[in-house]
Amino acid sequence: VAELVERARSMASKNIWLVGGASLAQSFLREGLLDELIITVMPLTLGDGIALFQKPGAKTRVKLLNMSTYDNSSYQVHYSLN
Repeated sequence: VAELVERARSMASKNIWLVGGASLAQSFLREGLLDELIITVMPLTLGDGIALFQKPGAKTRVKLLNMSTYDNSSYQVHYSLN
């Protein structure tokens, strides 16, 4: 993961945008490679599913930067991890 980020940083002139699910985000979070986290919640009753973060690990302090709500009852929260 760290090697991938270093390679992407050498090619990018700005931020790197990572799009994926919980296990991908957790891999980067575990390595301390996330500056921000945007989570979109689609409230559906599934009865089962995949946890957002599998194992708690070390606590990460976050600061809420923004929250948006949408007409379909979904919402998005944007956190800073620094």
